[in-house]
Amino acid sequence: MQTQFCVRFRILLIAFVSTVLMAGCGGPYYTIDGIMEAEVLTLHDGEKEIKVDLATAIGGALSGDAVDPDGKFVLEVDGVTVEGSVTPLRQVKVKNVEYKGKKVGLGTMADL
Repeated sequence: MQTQFCVRFRILLIAFVSTVLMAGCGGPYYTIDGIMEAEVLTLHDGEKEIKVDLATAIGGALSGDAVDPDGKFVLEVDGVTVEGSVTPLRQVKVKNVEYKGKKVGLGTMADL
């Protein structure tokens, strides 16, 4: 005879596995590495890694006229579209990342 605990555990386990499967395990994700003025967004799609320069220092992709006067930017590199903003202290905040027309999520919480 199963106890109530076993029944609840099985239900939670099935719900968790279903959520993971629906979320798309193994799908593309991105990480952000670097310090405030020299960040690099790396998109991992399982086959290759696409690096997007988010540097705000001289010579970086977000220097000069790349950022609107209100601090917002949109970059497109090798099919990766990055939308975000730059604060007055040159801190880059990524709002949205799309790859092949689909929104991609952050792969690690260590970069937040």
